[in-house]
Amino acid sequence: MTLFSVKSMKSCCRGAWWVAGLMVLGHAQAQAVKSITLVAEDDWYPYSAQRKGVSEGFVVDVIRSAYAAVGVDVKFKVASFKSCLVQVEEGVEIGCFDINLDTDTGSRFLFHNEPLFIDTGGIYDMEKSGLPDKVIPENLIGYRVGYTNGDTYGEYLDKEPGIHREFAMSDLSNLKKLTVGRQDYSLVSTISAQYIFKTHAEDFSVLPRLVGVISNQKMYVGFSLKRAESKEAAALLDEGLLKIRADGTYKKIESQWLGPYLPVEKPAKKAVKK
Repeated sequence: MTLFSVKSMKSCCRGAWWVAGLMVLGHAQAQAVKSITLVAEDDWYPYSAQRKGVSEGFVVDVIRSAYAAVGVDVKFKVASFKSCLVQVEEGVEIGCFDINLDTDTGSRFLFHNEPLFIDTGGIYDMEKSGLPDKVIPENLIGYRVGYTNGDTYGEYLDKEPGIHREFAMSDLSNLKKLTVGRQDYSLVSTISAQYIFKTHAEDFSVLPRLVGVISNQKMYVGFSLKRAESKEAAALLDEGLLKIRADGTYKKIESQWLGPYLPVEKPAKKAVKK
């Protein structure tokens, strides 16, 4: 004995197909972005840099993996950081990286919630200079301080009029100017500095010393406020980043790219029994 007539069964099936159709349509509406092109800065190795005409580095692999985890294909264009910012702010491109979030950039770009990574900005000097070995940004007033052209260092360091800024074309040039006494301090990411010291050892008979930290800056993709798809692209990146952090992919990428330049954690001292 059946509880349904043939007619009711057909109605049921039509209803099921209609619901399934709505589900498919809803999924399509929920994720319209299937591919995206981002602008990657060209000279911040090992985070992001141009090598043999293509973009590569830690952040490039993180973004690629995060988007792949949510079914989005991502391609990268390479540009200087300054050009990258302009293209996105004007809406020519949808997003670029790596951008720190502050009141200035927060008004110019749309940011996702989950940071790509946290960068430690270092303050370096030469031990022979006789300058203090513990420095905070406020101590830099009145000194010649090396900045890398096009980079941002946070509102205080970017705008404080009492700092005498000496601009260099690259982090390497910034640090080399420090070693020959053309400036008192250099502002360089600690990861970038460690990479430079290892790969350009011939340029440093004496290594600059780390005497302070600018800040631990959270870095992001900045999306264009003029592009309609930016909100979805940002939300999908957040979803993907959470996935690759949970499944261990992020940690593997970090170890591959940044492992040689991360500070070695000292083992905890064992408690001495009395």
